[in-house]
Amino acid sequence: MNKLITFSVDEYKKLLYQKKTKVIIALFVIYAMAIGIASLVIENNTGVKIVAPGRFPVFILELLTGFILPALTVYISSELYTAEFKDGTIKNLFALPVTKSIIYLGKILAGAALTATCLLALGISGLLVSIVINGTAAFAGIGSLFVSYFGAFIFLTAVLMIVSFFTLTTGSPNMAIAMNLLIWLVLGVAGTFLTSVRQFLPVSFSGWYQPLINGAGLTAALPAFLYMLSYCIIFAVAGLTIFERKEV
Repeated sequence: MNKLITFSVDEYKKLLYQKKTKVIIALFVIYAMAIGIASLVIENNTGVKIVAPGRFPVFILELLTGFILPALTVYISSELYTAEFKDGTIKNLFALPVTKSIIYLGKILAGAALTATCLLALGISGLLVSIVINGTAAFAGIGSLFVSYFGAFIFLTAVLMIVSFFTLTTGSPNMAIAMNLLIWLVLGVAGTFLTSVRQFLPVSFSGWYQPLINGAGLTAALPAFLYMLSYCIIFAVAGLTIFERKEV
């Protein structure tokens, strides 16, 4: 367990210190500020309330969960796996006194931690913008904020498990990103036209936590959670199987 934690922390730092990661986090902050300014301008000019006080952080999250945040996990997955296989640096990890299963799981945990960092940056930025716009009324939705962002983290972790499996079947980062995004778009279209199977598709889980916010209770959210858990187990085992067979 200590080896897994140590390896995960090292992989997380490796991801976090990349210039691209810093740019992504900065873009989340800028995005929250831009949406806040835009909503304030619209409300002042039209008198129409765009977002209820206290709901702004949840509002900006919901705008991203359909595609942008899943695309972020696709990028993270490509950085974790195919980039290192392509440039050969993965051999340095294989030389460490740890098993391939620890390397695989450690990278998943590092990717999940980076996803949580991005969500944290978005949530804090959104809350600060909401405080500037709405004052103390911004704290009225603090419970919904925690539920929404934690729910989004669970959803994106499941997506990370899934896309990591497909990433390991490709040979280059660009191919991994293109293939995963294409699969996500195809699933989205399939869910639109095949409503009978939509509830089983990963694309339908982005708002799985909404019943918890709306007062419908845990029972209403449980089926989607169990589907995500099943996807995590299936694709984690499948991904680990592929990873253990990988050679430099």
